[in-house]
Amino acid sequence: MAGDFDAVRLTYLTTTPEQVRAVVEAFAAARGLAQSQPPEPPAPSQISGSYGGEELRFRRFLCTYPLITLDLLQADPLHTRCLFATFRWQVMAARQPYRPHFAPRFERDSPFYRALPAAEQEQFWADLAHWPNPPQVDWAHMMVNMALGCDWLGDWRSFFLQPQQPLTLSEINARVAEQGFAIPEGWGK
Repeated sequence: MAGDFDAVRLTYLTTTPEQVRAVVEAFAAARGLAQSQPPEPPAPSQISGSYGGEELRFRRFLCTYPLITLDLLQADPLHTRCLFATFRWQVMAARQPYRPHFAPRFERDSPFYRALPAAEQEQFWADLAHWPNPPQVDWAHMMVNMALGCDWLGDWRSFFLQPQQPLTLSEINARVAEQGFAIPEGWGK
């Protein structure tokens, strides 16, 4: 989602853009969704330029995180949203390691993650924490966007300057209220 949390940006990588566009347009028409911008032309052969320039690595991440996120959302949407909101405002803000925050949930609720060979799991953790160009979003941003429908673009830019104090659940709930959920007291990973 973008702007006022009322639009979805869809990017797809394909060798058959017209076929994919037809599927997307049929999906939107069947649900009464309107396009706010005309479809963009197919992505250039390199899309990783603003994200560190490692094309194959970036594309692999783009193909991995959605499947893990979909598993999590299917298992428990509210828990997933709480997991990612606390990640942004507690774990990432304080520059804590990501894996201890996420791994138990990924291992429990994501068949896709569990099926990854150990080397690919390790690569995923390295990619999730990758932030090659701090003026641009970190790679975790894409997974946060998918899980929450947004990210706090005005705030994350300060995360790379210096560690921040983790927010309390009450402070996080004040920020996510506009998204229609709250992290329950006593919530745990």
